Amino acid sequence: MGLFGSGNKNQTKRLPPAQALYCPNGHPVDASWDVCPECMRLGLPPNGGAPTGGGMQAAGGMANYGSAGGGQERTQAIDIRALEQETRRSVVGWIVAQNGNHQGMDFRLFEGKNVIGTAANCDIVVTDSYLSARHCTIRYDNGNFVIIDLDSRNGTYVNQKRISKEDLIDNDTVRLGKADFKFKSLF
Repeated sequence: MGLFGSGNKNQTKRLPPAQALYCPNGHPVDASWDVCPECMRLGLPPNGGAPTGGGMQAAGGMANYGSAGGGQERTQAIDIRALEQETRRSVVGWIVAQNGNHQGMDFRLFEGKNVIGTAANCDIVVTDSYLSARHCTIRYDNGNFVIIDLDSRNGTYVNQKRISKEDLIDNDTVRLGKADFKFKSLF
């Protein structure tokens, strides 16, 4: 029997540990990122540098945060539920990647500003060499969605038209870099 299940052999395929990269808090990360976006979203301390390989370093809400008094390492428990409740915002829509590196993945959009780009501190991190670090934002205020290009090198397109600022409506197609995303609104 496995640690997280009944030992069912039909588990998802995982990368071998030598190829998998994780932040110190156990979130999968890209080797080019300086900071784990999931840690930032949850308000966890930054990982202090490049991710490490070889498998997860923390599990079950436990993380190692360096030295305690006397130079010994100390493991601290974190109540993840409390962190999630503090940072919880209402989901108002999502975008779904139609092609590219994230094909089939959906990304939630929250009330207020949602920054999209390749930088680890963006709300939605997309790995595409044709995207800028901070490529565009999708903002939801007062029942309206607006997408704003942040002076990206390769531009932002809505329904095959290059835009600088545009209202979004349900089922619009948004092109960022080489990837097309379908926009879906809850309201």
